Amino acid sequence: MPVLAFYKFITFFIFAQDVKTEAPHIHFSKHKSKYIYGKLWLQNLEIMHPADFSAKELNIVKKLATKYQKELIDLYNSFGKKETHPIKLTLK
Repeated sequence: MPVLAFYKFITFFIFAQDVKTEAPHIHFSKHKSKYIYGKLWLQNLEIMHPADFSAKELNIVKKLATKYQKELIDLYNSFGKKETHPIKLTLK
């Protein structure tokens, strides 16, 4: 479960097997558990399976994804091809 990015209490990550079988997307969680997470499609920024996020928290996820869409897609596409490090996301 490689971590791509983080923001305060939200972690954005991928499942390695998804990279080969699905369109670009990331998962997000506010828990340490990989069993409670949402899914965000990177092309259209559609949120699926929002887990237990509030509307306010989902709005933060959407704002972060919009602001960092290119960087998140680049991290997703480079997974397994080169070493990557999680990026710290900010909102201003």
